[in-house]
Amino acid sequence: MAMLRALLMLMGTIGTVAAQGPLPDPTRPAQWGQLPAVVDATGPEAVVWRLTGVKIGVASRRAIINGRSVREGERLGAMTVLEVRPTAVVLQQQDGRRIVVSLLQHDIKRAVQP
Repeated sequence: MAMLRALLMLMGTIGTVAAQGPLPDPTRPAQWGQLPAVVDATGPEAVVWRLTGVKIGVASRRAIINGRSVREGERLGAMTVLEVRPTAVVLQQQDGRRIVVSLLQHDIKRAVQP
């Protein structure tokens, strides 16, 4: 009987926790749902550039912009991916104008070197 009572109490606790909704992912950036976007309205139609990921390897640097994986030197619409940085990408238009699209709205804190 005591075991049944303990089991029922445990089930009630689990139901209460589940009713509170999903737990946030602690590995996601603080502004995950609010990633910044850059609007380029100089052409015939406005383009929203959104950077959602960066991968920097030994041989190449890649970024995910508007859901498309691109590397330095590759064309993205009317823009060329000029540089992939750890937290931003520099795009260049044919006339030389540059746009910087950031991954996060704030700088990443780094440990102070002694």
